[in-house]
Amino acid sequence: MASVSTTGLITAKAAGEATITVKTHNGAQAKCKVTVTEPNEENIRLVYAEVNPIEGTVHGEMAKAFKEKVEALSNGTITVELYGSGVMGSEYTVLSNILAGD
Repeated sequence: MASVSTTGLITAKAAGEATITVKTHNGAQAKCKVTVTEPNEENIRLVYAEVNPIEGTVHGEMAKAFKEKVEALSNGTITVELYGSGVMGSEYTVLSNILAGD
């Protein structure tokens, strides 16, 4: 399915599903489900929702660096659209939408 390096890089190994569990800075656990599918010829579009502004914040700079790295490593087959300043909703709203499959 997938493996995770010590730097957090997720690498697909085979088609299937994997659940990645991490401990947060305060000792809580967070889980992320990763689904690996067979590659196709279509490009992939990821949406990055940030509650903070993209310009002039540490969070925004991290989002831009994530976008650049993903697009570079995928040779442009994955694009990342950044939406800052909470335009997609609060953290709670975005997480609820993700968990609901929206």
